[in-house]
Amino acid sequence: MLLAALLLVPLQTSQLVSLLVARRQKLGNVPKSKSIPTLLMVTQLNDYGRFFDSFEEIFHETKDIPGNYRLVCLCSKPEFEYRALQELNQGRLTFCEGSALAEDDLDRAGLRYVQAALLMVDRFPKEPEEEDRSMLLKLWSIKSKNPEIPLVVQVLDHAMQIRMQAFLGPRDQAISLRRAKNRLLSAGVHCPGACTLLSNLLTGVNGTTASSRIAATRTALREGKKPPRWIWEYIDGASHEVYAVAAPAECTDLYFCKFSTLVFSQSSAVLMGISPAKCGRSPKVFLNPKDYKIQPGDLLLVLAKSSARAHEAVRKSLQYVSVLAGPKDKVLSRGLGVEKSQRIPVISSLKGSFDELFSLAMSPNAYDFAESALPVEEDGEGESLLVCGDLDRIVRFLRSYSEFWNSDKSLAITPLKIRYIYPDQPEPSIFNELSQQGAEWFRGSPTNGNDLMNAGVLKGTRLVVLSYASQDSLSPSTSDMSSVTDTDAIQIAYVMEEIHRTHRKFGEPPYIVELDFTDSEKFLQPQVLPHKADALFDDASTCINWEALGEPIGNTGTGTNHGKLLQRLCNPFYAAGHIYVPAVLDRIAISALTPGTPAAVGIINEVFEEMTKFNKVQLWEMPEELVGRTYGSLFLKFMSEGLVPLGLYRDRGRKGSQLHYVCANPAPNTLLAANDKVYVVLPDKTLEDADFTLIQVDASLPEPSGRN
Repeated sequence: MLLAALLLVPLQTSQLVSLLVARRQKLGNVPKSKSIPTLLMVTQLNDYGRFFDSFEEIFHETKDIPGNYRLVCLCSKPEFEYRALQELNQGRLTFCEGSALAEDDLDRAGLRYVQAALLMVDRFPKEPEEEDRSMLLKLWSIKSKNPEIPLVVQVLDHAMQIRMQAFLGPRDQAISLRRAKNRLLSAGVHCPGACTLLSNLLTGVNGTTASSRIAATRTALREGKKPPRWIWEYIDGASHEVYAVAAPAECTDLYFCKFSTLVFSQSSAVLMGISPAKCGRSPKVFLNPKDYKIQPGDLLLVLAKSSARAHEAVRKSLQYVSVLAGPKDKVLSRGLGVEKSQRIPVISSLKGSFDELFSLAMSPNAYDFAESALPVEEDGEGESLLVCGDLDRIVRFLRSYSEFWNSDKSLAITPLKIRYIYPDQPEPSIFNELSQQGAEWFRGSPTNGNDLMNAGVLKGTRLVVLSYASQDSLSPSTSDMSSVTDTDAIQIAYVMEEIHRTHRKFGEPPYIVELDFTDSEKFLQPQVLPHKADALFDDASTCINWEALGEPIGNTGTGTNHGKLLQRLCNPFYAAGHIYVPAVLDRIAISALTPGTPAAVGIINEVFEEMTKFNKVQLWEMPEELVGRTYGSLFLKFMSEGLVPLGLYRDRGRKGSQLHYVCANPAPNTLLAANDKVYVVLPDKTLEDADFTLIQVDASLPEPSGRN
């Protein structure tokens, strides 16, 4: 009798477990073969806004996506808003309730048939260290069943990112959200607008068609409003993205700066960097290796509006490689074996021959140009960095900022003086740690304009506004209510705009604001300020029918509209580079894994690392001699000086804008204004070093088990 009872209990427990597993929800179909392109997303469904942004990024902003592309989510139990979204997208979206740590759940999600996997970390964990450890376990679990699948895994802290490197293949990447966020904030405050510029170039957006612009404009005119023209220029720039193109054999031993100029003259695409073949299985990126000779197997990093255009730009330029040599550029073109220059036709927006334009770029007054085109607000004595926000976040940011500053000090004169503004003196442990980092406490409230001015925002001080919510106290937002934790940060942005309006003679103090929730961006609009309400030009959010603007491109049968995402990306504060939103890093990860991806995920991460190095991307004043000329002339002029232009930072009031705005790689016939500023990539001489042979992540790290 006792023996029968002992046997019965395990049997009942097993049946109970099977019953619970069977009751787990599966909404939609999972792939049964590799013929259906599928992305597996492992995530916790505790932030609907974040998931919805990711879904829109995949199906609205991913270029060249197949019509049968599917997203399978291995996740927690989906609530009603997720189920409603799935019902609207049954052919594209599947929810599988389960865990990536369970083999049966991975099988149910069709792991063996998916093309890529994205492991999204919980941004609001109760135990951050435990969350990072669980991401490592999920990585092992997936790689043990499908070792060849390319994946991106998000973690919180940089320490876990380093630990994961031993288990990542050349097509895999780990991203520390906290470190990446702090690097973008640091770049954004030293180079105004850089946060938006880099984010857009690494993700890209679908542009707008002529018919959609006409429809949106007609709607606005019927309402007695005129849409600002800066929106079209900004969207055209944001539609550019970095693509990797294999270097053709015809480019062998051709100097990078020479071929980059030729590519621009033929297509207006920008060759901005190289991933050398000699780096082996550990991809490495070098931006603007000016005097590097292109070698077989190298990857060319091309800034273009689509993969097809990037490849076409390189192919179209090959027919003129043999005629590049000329009397004005013998140093750049040596080794080509051509003595006499020939005429090279160029695109219509670059009027004149390539010879004439490049001769203009190599004019004798090049030295005067170098003197007149200086970085905006160079770092020097008297400048300081003012930080405000939650004390724990200030500590984390300054640790990352030290790394950012030390990443390239070749052009830095002296480190910036660091201050943090807080109402009361912090407790001794935090106060001492901040003091050890060279940070000086300043009493005051950043929501008070007088306190900010007393702290020096009108005297060369750069302001970084971090969230006032402790990371441990945050909780996800729901679908119908945004978190109030961003209130202080939003108010400080408005205070900075008021300071600029009332003290314009002191110039414009640079600032950038961190938002914890992407949806909070909608509360930042210029017309909220009383002096903006009666402006001569209307704000984009009230003038444009975003539904009409996005419908021709974004109507993909997903139940959502491309125009809504465009509206968020065109927020004037975001376009000016004044705010950071968390959706940026999710978009970068998704862009690296979905079809039509610019390059292997390792390349994308390397581009991010290079572009967020201190002083790598700079904002320069417009040289007087180029005012009134075209952007095409500027590009050739800067290339002759060894600088690769990425775009413009346009002034307030330009084409109806209420704030500055970023314009990546504008059309070559764009006219330049005196107040325009230029984003440039400084030359990298690493590849010219005779000692440079091979770069590995860490040769001592063992290969992960189970890999071929």
